Amino acid sequence: MTSPSQTLADQFATQTADEWQQAVEKALRGAPFQSLVTQTADDIEVRPIYPGRSDVVAQAGRPGAVPWMVSQRVDHPDAATANKMAIEDLSGGAPGLTIVERGAPTAYGFGTDLSDGSLATMLDGIHLDMVDLRLEPAKTDPSVITAIASVLQAHSVSSSNTTGSFGFDPIGNLSASGTAIPGGPTESVRQVAARAADVGISWRLLEADGRPYGDAGASTTLELAAIISTGVAYLRALEEAGQNEDQLANTIGLTISADGDQFMTIAKIRALRRLWRRVLDASGISSLQPHVHAQTSWRMMTRRDPHVNILRATMASFAAGLGGADSITVLPFSQAVGLPDEFSRRVARNSQIILLEESNLSRVQDAGAGSGHIEDLTEQLAGRAWSQFQKFERTGGIVAAIEDGTVQTAVAKDHAEQMGAVAKRKHRITGTSAFPEINDRAIEVMAPMPESTTSPAAGDFVSLQPTRLSQPFEALRDKSDATQAATGARPSVFLANLGPLSDFTARAAWTKNFFETGGIEAPSNEGFDGLDGLITNYRNSGAAIACLCGIDATYAYEAADTARALTAAGATLIALAGRPGDHATSWADAGVTHYLYEGCDAIETLEQIHSHLADQ
Repeated sequence: MTSPSQTLADQFATQTADEWQQAVEKALRGAPFQSLVTQTADDIEVRPIYPGRSDVVAQAGRPGAVPWMVSQRVDHPDAATANKMAIEDLSGGAPGLTIVERGAPTAYGFGTDLSDGSLATMLDGIHLDMVDLRLEPAKTDPSVITAIASVLQAHSVSSSNTTGSFGFDPIGNLSASGTAIPGGPTESVRQVAARAADVGISWRLLEADGRPYGDAGASTTLELAAIISTGVAYLRALEEAGQNEDQLANTIGLTISADGDQFMTIAKIRALRRLWRRVLDASGISSLQPHVHAQTSWRMMTRRDPHVNILRATMASFAAGLGGADSITVLPFSQAVGLPDEFSRRVARNSQIILLEESNLSRVQDAGAGSGHIEDLTEQLAGRAWSQFQKFERTGGIVAAIEDGTVQTAVAKDHAEQMGAVAKRKHRITGTSAFPEINDRAIEVMAPMPESTTSPAAGDFVSLQPTRLSQPFEALRDKSDATQAATGARPSVFLANLGPLSDFTARAAWTKNFFETGGIEAPSNEGFDGLDGLITNYRNSGAAIACLCGIDATYAYEAADTARALTAAGATLIALAGRPGDHATSWADAGVTHYLYEGCDAIETLEQIHSHLADQ
């Protein structure tokens, strides 16, 4: 019997790391231990297990037991409707609002107006001394400050009793528009700083925002470096404008995107605070804690099977909260489809409220502290981001790096690598590139996504455009929808299953999933009574193309004959689920033109098949 002071762990022998690794290598049966190590997009090795870290303490940030601010997005173009929806959000438990202006880098096709009259209508009936307001303006315009001052005066509210952010980010706007700013960002900062001083509003004036870079495909390291480099540029501009040390630190907020990679997002926000503290220390400024705002990633949102976005956003906000974000905006699950309705907005709001009120996630300060994996990720991200920041500084800072194309080149490289992983389904998108619902139902939105959002405007240099990882697969699904609308049926493929059910089931299920990610129907079957039965069923299917599915042993003696028979029966394209191996020449001679396997370029293959079907 154990004594009351003993724990369950005390009853087991302590295992060393070497003993654990030996046990793992034995279980791998000859496979190298390195096969369990994965690589992130930032080339950071992720090991299967990490020892705990007892040499660290909780990182300073949002205090424990202080909940993060639920900041609900307001982007309806009509000010009166936006007001109604904002009041619903506030009544439903959101203590903050993020008002996005039309044309802002994060407007995603919609957005409201921040002029004096529109703001007055939008904020009518709202107790401004009880709400945190975040603005996301399209440009660094001092008139926005005047408009807010007028609204506060009309509400008889002193600005000292309000909190918020004007959200000016001239450098982010520069990167997103590709258009040079007259006088440069420094002049823009000087103008808005002077206007804020004139009207006496001490909200956060500037946001060093990583979303224009992250939305365009920047890796985590590159997004962090862009935020820090932008923040340093603002520190210099504010110093030139005559701000004192405390004003410098309090005038700048940090904004970052959060995606469904739980551990990476936690480490990302921890690394951001660590990097900014290093900047302030190096600048001789007292290390006041910055306000860190996180938004769930636009890049991870999907148009197909959009309800899965609820899960992605919940995981992203969970991680951002544990990582120490001070405020979080969750994009509604229908954001990529169109202007979100009340239901979609309510789900976005409540997903955070549940995490706060029912799961109590804000109760612990820096919950990731001491986790070997999170500490390692934090350190590696911070180190790599600092190196990238130094590269920007050597080119003259983030503005010079944007104007000479350094930033765009780096983002394009990261984007290409990510899209390559998506195309090969190494990065799987549930509901889009994995487990698709080919006949998914349309969801209701208040307005469809404008087509023009996909066409970047011409500027003085290359602009960064927000893109979503799922777009190539969605384009294939759109082709399928167009075919169905024109002919009454989707493109289809006949699954030529070989051998008994137990042999082909796994590959047939995988193949069905593969084709349907591209909108090509692949009806299942239980196999056939010999080659004659297979050909009879193919003729009855009406499909122009076929795909052989079975085990490798069956392929060796049946694939070639089956392919010839299918060609004779009218198949215009024959694929095989698997690799050709030593049979490439003989199977090609028999008519096999495409091979489907884990790691093949699914986008390229499916585009070729769609083109083939369109030519029939």
